[in-house]
Amino acid sequence: MPYQKGFEHYVAAGFGKNPYDANEVAHEHTQSFLDWMEREVLSKNPVPFAMMILGAGGGTGCGVSLTILDALRNELKIPTVVICVLPATVEGDLPFRNAWWWLQNVFKHRLCDGLITVDNDLLTTKAKTSRTLYNLFPDFNQVIAESLKDIMFGVLLEEKMHGDLYKVIDAKDFLTALNLGSVYGSYIGVTSVSRTTQETATLFSQEEININQLIEKAISRSSIRGVKGKIPMKALCILKTTKKIAEKIDHAELEEKICAGTQMKEIHYGVNITDTKSTSVILCYTYDRGDIARFQSLKDAFERYESRMRFIPSG
Repeated sequence: MPYQKGFEHYVAAGFGKNPYDANEVAHEHTQSFLDWMEREVLSKNPVPFAMMILGAGGGTGCGVSLTILDALRNELKIPTVVICVLPATVEGDLPFRNAWWWLQNVFKHRLCDGLITVDNDLLTTKAKTSRTLYNLFPDFNQVIAESLKDIMFGVLLEEKMHGDLYKVIDAKDFLTALNLGSVYGSYIGVTSVSRTTQETATLFSQEEININQLIEKAISRSSIRGVKGKIPMKALCILKTTKKIAEKIDHAELEEKICAGTQMKEIHYGVNITDTKSTSVILCYTYDRGDIARFQSLKDAFERYESRMRFIPSG
């Protein structure tokens, strides 16, 4: 295949944390992106949904992503899920300003069908400076990546292997669990993701699994800071375990327990059978975005930063 100029050809060093300029430049190339999607992707394979991973505090990513999301969802009609990483307090007001600006655009123009939110501020109890914060990113990212991998495993499985025995989370379950819209339209909720694991077998013994305890731990490990005490609208839960352990669990009771803790009394539940010597619970809670207290701190930082910029002398 001959070399094709990509976005990096036009923007070599980013936009200096300025999402406004990045969005403007990206918007000029919307048709190029649509043509590329038709030629390289849609003409070859069906696309049930798209996923984007975004650090919401940056400039280039925040700006360019809006154009891509608009093209995917509103032009190509591809359901789209964003994994949005919020900045931590120690990173300063500018990343907060960018994150709030990005969120307002996404909500206003309905640019995605699901917003899985990962809050780096959860790490600030262990990191007092941005330098020490960055050292914690790999382990935190690994937990989130493992959670998403387990969710995608169920989506790709689509009842092909053990659907006759256990429910499997398919693409429609995944999208429905993240969206709070009615039949009349889409309303973007805000989804937390958590994962907890227990070793179920060692070299010398078989450990007893306490599934209720695993659920409680997963609930306490939300990826969003400040949602404790808030009741989620709906839930998605995946149990990843061996066939032997799955046979011992009352799945209907487990579903009912999680379902009872949601406002809409709605849960999407699936089982991923694995040969690994551990059992994991992956839990996604989708909240009304009005219940996310962290958004207020982003808004405050946005207003603080913008007010300072107005008083900078020009010229």
